[in-house]
Amino acid sequence: RRSADLSEYSDLPGDADNDGKLLRNDALAALRHVMRVEDAANPAVIDFNRDNALSIDDAQAILKYVFR
Repeated sequence: RRSADLSEYSDLPGDADNDGKLLRNDALAALRHVMRVEDAANPAVIDFNRDNALSIDDAQAILKYVFR
């Protein structure tokens, strides 16, 4: 066993679907999470704008980043 096991969760900011990449799907997953439609696979990284709140603003910030 390796001394440093990798976490099953991505630490990539905004990677709400936990696939290790930041794509438009993450913005949708973040939006669905904050609207309480469906839990995100990795809610710990949704606070993309780092304001200590999960909101629609995070989904918007993820989209702006992806399409920059």
